[in-house]
Amino acid sequence: MREPIIEVSHLRHSYLGDHDDLKDVNLTINKGEFVAIIGQNGAGKTTLARHIIGLLKPDAGAITVNGRAIADRSVAELS
Repeated sequence: MREPIIEVSHLRHSYLGDHDDLKDVNLTINKGEFVAIIGQNGAGKTTLARHIIGLLKPDAGAITVNGRAIADRSVAELS
């Protein structure tokens, strides 16, 4: 049975506003899965990770960890 631990849905992020650095990113990581995010320099790997741990807020989309939206968590809960 699949149990989502991290879900990223339609994530969009832009640092400068005129170009999407992340565009419509969707990702589900289930309990027990090992995931590697790979890509070229500047592909958005670190930006995605910063969103998942709550250091950045998306321009659009949602991220949930253990069924709870990152946007609903305080800085203290995320650290």
